[in-house]
Amino acid sequence: MGIAGQIRHYLDSLGIMEGEKYICHSVFNAEEKTAAVQVTWLGAIAEDDSLSTARYCMALGNEHRIKILKALAEGERTAAQLAELVGIEGGPLYHHLKELAQAKFVQQRKRSCYQITQAGLDALLTVCALNRRNTWEHKGEIWQEGEI
Repeated sequence: MGIAGQIRHYLDSLGIMEGEKYICHSVFNAEEKTAAVQVTWLGAIAEDDSLSTARYCMALGNEHRIKILKALAEGERTAAQLAELVGIEGGPLYHHLKELAQAKFVQQRKRSCYQITQAGLDALLTVCALNRRNTWEHKGEIWQEGEI
């Protein structure tokens, strides 16, 4: 069975109902040579979660915060390193770090040293997926409907 068949088998095992909307994506760690498939249902956002979902989206709604997350996705950074990479410092930098920390996308390991959380990495990858310019345009359209 090929990879497409394995993914189809996995999705069938989840009991996804006919017509249900979901996103399926794979995560590959080239360094560790491991892979995983993650599935998110549209129904995963319950009605009472809409406010918290909006707050998460607001935390991502700033170009400096996206730059901070991208920098931290490459590894732990100090505030000074982030200031240099992102192009802001002092109060504005700490404001953005605070917003990302409140959304649980960033955590401070020790004084003035920050790292991205798994939730932050998931959020960053989602933003990149939404930004069609980051989707291997030179290899053709990758978001296609069809049989797997």
